[in-house]
Amino acid sequence: MAYIITGLISDYTFFGQKRSLDAAVKTADYIIDRWDPPAGFTDFFFTGIENAMLSLYKATGEERFREFGENKRPLLTWAPGIEKGRTPRMYGHIFAYLAVNEAQLNFYRMTADSRFTKPASDAIDFLTVHDGLSIVGGAGQEECWTDDQDGEGDHAETCATSYMIRIYENLLRLHGQSSYGDLMERSIYNALFAAQSPDGRRIRYYIPFEGERKYFQGDAYCCPNNFRRIVSELPLMIYYMKPEGGIAVNLYTASSAHVDFDDGTKVDVEQITDYPNSGAVTVNLKLNKSHAFPLALRIPGYAKNTSVKVNGQPVDGTITAGEFFVINRTWKTGDRVELGIPMEFRLVAGRKRQSGRVAVMRGPLVYCFSRAANPDVDAKRDMSIPALEKITLDPSSLSLSVDTTVRANGTACTVKAWKPGFGFNSGKPDFELRLTEFADPEGIVTYFRIPEYSHAGVVEDELKK
Repeated sequence: MAYIITGLISDYTFFGQKRSLDAAVKTADYIIDRWDPPAGFTDFFFTGIENAMLSLYKATGEERFREFGENKRPLLTWAPGIEKGRTPRMYGHIFAYLAVNEAQLNFYRMTADSRFTKPASDAIDFLTVHDGLSIVGGAGQEECWTDDQDGEGDHAETCATSYMIRIYENLLRLHGQSSYGDLMERSIYNALFAAQSPDGRRIRYYIPFEGERKYFQGDAYCCPNNFRRIVSELPLMIYYMKPEGGIAVNLYTASSAHVDFDDGTKVDVEQITDYPNSGAVTVNLKLNKSHAFPLALRIPGYAKNTSVKVNGQPVDGTITAGEFFVINRTWKTGDRVELGIPMEFRLVAGRKRQSGRVAVMRGPLVYCFSRAANPDVDAKRDMSIPALEKITLDPSSLSLSVDTTVRANGTACTVKAWKPGFGFNSGKPDFELRLTEFADPEGIVTYFRIPEYSHAGVVEDELKK
């Protein structure tokens, strides 16, 4: 019922359907009038109900919906900390925990009570400092918090990934830190997009980065529906208004937006890019009159030596990876901003269960091994996954190629490699691998060996604090 309310409010918010709002009010009142949870359930959270009520309060201004969060649900006092594994009251459950965080952050905006922000901060700390976040932007096993970097089986529940993205987005709006955009991008391009089959027809419950992946059997249930919800929300995560009246560009993708300033200035923003195929991004501006405002561009944490030009001329100022770069000027119709994001391959060091091996990344994309893309490597299909994980890559041979496994103009990484063992000492590689984007439905291996783990090209994950 909570998600029915949420859907009805969305229909009203975006399409003006008054009868949908009326139906949401009727449903919420039914819940409120009959709210009498069993003994022991006073601190149990029913995913989505708190935020549904707060959304309804915003849409109607009716205090009873706000009071539900204040009086019926312990939003202010709920701060259990991160519990690894499933525990009573669902505290160890990622999806349930983050759903409460979403409501708490929305309540913080109404009250400015910092106690509402601590549980979300605990989640971010666990993900980025204490190894809760995997290389593909997923988290956990069997829906629950874990920190051992286990990528097999029931890793990265799609519901959890969806709510992680929502919390990152919420905190980006709250704090304005580009690191949240980096987190969003990693999860979107890898764990989230890998949840859907390339033809769009099937959805995955979990997204392991080690071993076979399986599609969910039906069209409904939580993960397929949370996937559909978050995909519909992605267009709202590209552009933002800055508090001082400017525009921020968070995600890089072919897109457009219209902005109305308070003084009557109208701005149309258009992005032209094939990112993440390349790091070339052009932002075109069209205004009904000249207007001074800051334009902020998110510089990804991996993107050292990024260049920015306005109308073909380099922009003064220090461009720092992992921060927003802000251009303050009086803009006019026809102004053009060109962003050049370096997109070299990088080898990212594995942690804990993945220690001693590396993942191959380029931009926000993680690359993986699939048998289908490498038929000559395992012609008899008898090389086990643990054996494939012992393949040794030649770091000097990483090169970009075109691939259509996931999308029409996708990418792949071609790299020479040695079979398991110590044959790389002989110098000549045994074969050439074709590593595809992580969303490849046949992907089964993500981490590999290299001859020297101390190789200068190995870097720590920039999302790791």
